[in-house]
Amino acid sequence: ASAIDTIGHVEQFLALHLKGQRTALADAPRCRVFLTGENRWEELDRWPHPQAVVSPWYLASNGDARGLRGSGQLIGDSGRGEGSDTFVHDPNQPSRDMSNLAMFAWADPPLDCRYLQRRDDTLVYTSLPLRRPLFVSGRYRLWLFVSSDRPDTDLYVTLSDVHPDGRAITLAATNEPPAGLRLRYRQGPQP
Repeated sequence: ASAIDTIGHVEQFLALHLKGQRTALADAPRCRVFLTGENRWEELDRWPHPQAVVSPWYLASNGDARGLRGSGQLIGDSGRGEGSDTFVHDPNQPSRDMSNLAMFAWADPPLDCRYLQRRDDTLVYTSLPLRRPLFVSGRYRLWLFVSSDRPDTDLYVTLSDVHPDGRAITLAATNEPPAGLRLRYRQGPQP
């Protein structure tokens, strides 16, 4: 039900905005959103969804959130995160997911990202199973305090939906080229 003719949609968009041709998009609402839990499309005049509210979640662990076997927890409104985690990165064995969802919306990246989460140079924070559906709309934001003993470090953040069978399906990721966030140049061209 989520399939969309991406090429056709882009052609209609370009015809409307560049060629001045009247297409079906001329009268369409501002955005069309697929609700995965309900398996249906919803048309909205504004984004994020008007019913969306900010819900803070906190990172916590017992000092070792490395990989799926670690103690990383994602804690909802009822608690505050605490602790810190460390990992060793080997630049000869990078863990970056090379599928760029933002640039190639029609690409078919791996649906299950546990292959990255099994690594000891990846920190994983997972909530307890949800007791009721969680409606997610808009951008996610992460406040993170980081230190590195190297001149530069790249960070990648992925938000995943973990299914009852363990599959971790990527909902959003920092795949901005060439890196998620290059810490040395996070404020611009000067280190």
